[in-house]
Amino acid sequence: AGMRIIDSVAELETLAQDSFADCNNATAYNLPVVFGHWSAGSYGKPYEDYHVCIMGNGQIVVCCESLADRKAHTWRRNSGNVAVSMMCCAGADTNSLGDYPPTPAQIENFCRAVAAILKGFGYTNCTVDNFRTHGEQAYIDGYGLGSGDPQTRWDLSFLADGETLDSGGDVLRGKINYYMTNDDNELSTNDM
Repeated sequence: AGMRIIDSVAELETLAQDSFADCNNATAYNLPVVFGHWSAGSYGKPYEDYHVCIMGNGQIVVCCESLADRKAHTWRRNSGNVAVSMMCCAGADTNSLGDYPPTPAQIENFCRAVAAILKGFGYTNCTVDNFRTHGEQAYIDGYGLGSGDPQTRWDLSFLADGETLDSGGDVLRGKINYYMTNDDNELSTNDM
């Protein structure tokens, strides 16, 4: 399915509209869910495990032909659901996001991308029912922080050092809701 850089989140909204029926038929949920991830890598390498990758400089890379393409992103939750990931957090632990924390442009463009996908799916707002971080889903499914699971996931549990653990999902949903209701779709950039 090749990777391609997009210049506008409008392309993601159209992709979501075109993929909705296939996603909806495949998901175990009532409707498709978008899962937010970090790659636990550096800023510059996109991964095919995700439908959409947000690079450190804010660039958006689409890694699928359809959002219904099955990707290996969230344990037991891959069919019909969508993975959007920030390429960041190599070496992160629960005390520090390390040398590759999420950049401002990454966070904003991630939220713009998720907003466009949710709108394309016909959602009017972002809630914990249609967008969860991998950390939130891992907690629900028993492999989140505190589980002792060797495959513990806590992606996007916080977005900057010093923030409260488990604040990330709510912060992101707030920003996604902003982008769903405001025409502020000019992509942010960071010089890297």
